[in-house]
Amino acid sequence: MQIQSAFGVVPNMFKAVTNSPAALASLWGSFDVLGRGRIGAKLGEQIAVAVADRNHCAYCLAAHTVLGQKAGATSAEMAEAQRGRSTDPKTAAALAFAVKVVECRAAIETADAADIERWLIGHASEIAAAGLDPRKLRADSEQHGLRLREAGARLFADWLASLDRPSSGGCP
Repeated sequence: MQIQSAFGVVPNMFKAVTNSPAALASLWGSFDVLGRGRIGAKLGEQIAVAVADRNHCAYCLAAHTVLGQKAGATSAEMAEAQRGRSTDPKTAAALAFAVKVVECRAAIETADAADIERWLIGHASEIAAAGLDPRKLRADSEQHGLRLREAGARLFADWLASLDRPSSGGCP
């Protein structure tokens, strides 16, 4: 019922996992967590179409294009975002980084860290307005970055492995 309330319909991707309560809870939980992010619906949907394009997912591309337009993006902005581009410098930087994460399968290198550092410097006032300290972000990244990347890779691998196990949802 929550899913239908959120989208107006139950999208096929949710219908596809209804036989696995764990998968459904995970998918819905991901939407909940991502929906509480700070980047805004329009940029989130622009990133989603760029990712959908790289993953060759026509379903996701169609859905996120519509959601992006509902969030205020024009058709032209969504078409450019699909290509990983934007005329807005901040959006262009976010799209470029998202595309790189997908294409490199999250293997972010030192050069990428320099790009992130430039982004932090360029957005220091926005970061401060959000109540974050850029120096603390930088220090936390240096201190925890490698462990977080390794933990993220393990979490993702464990999640993928769990998809191969039979669910306890009463399926034959």
